[in-house]
Formats: sequence, C-alpha cells, structure tokens
Amino acid sequence: MAHAHRVHGLGRPHPDRRVEEQGYNHILENGTHEWRGEPDDPRHRLLFYRNSDVRDEVRETIEALMDHQPAAPADKP
Repeated sequence: MAHAHRVHGLGRPHPDRRVEEQGYNHILENGTHEWRGEPDDPRHRLLFYRNSDVRDEVRETIEALMDHQPAAPADKP
C-alpha cells in the first residue's frame, strides 16, 4: 500500500475512502493477509473504499506499478 500512499496520498481526506490506523497486517502461513486490531503497528494502514470504481482504480494502479519493468540501462559512452 505504500504505492497507494505515494500515488493517492493517504494524508488527504477522500469521500470514498476510510483509513483504519489501529492494528496491523498479519501474514498467514499460506501467504494470505489478515487485518488484526492488536498489537498496533503505526506503520500499517488498512484502506476501505466505499465506491467500487475508486477501489478498482487503486487496484489497477497498484498492479501496474508492481508489474512495471524498469527500463534497460542506457549504454555509457
């Protein structure tokens, strides 16, 4: 979600988004994620999107950033 923060700015209020700041993202053995209320980790945020169009736009942005291949290094003279 760091990408969502950089792209959309979590610090700005947004009518279609609510940010849960109490808790943390727990990763289970099978690799799935689960939000837990305790203990609190101030580095973690859970985003709730009220509007499915906004949620889908954010998901597409994150997937595009994750799939992006860096440009090949330029040849140095």
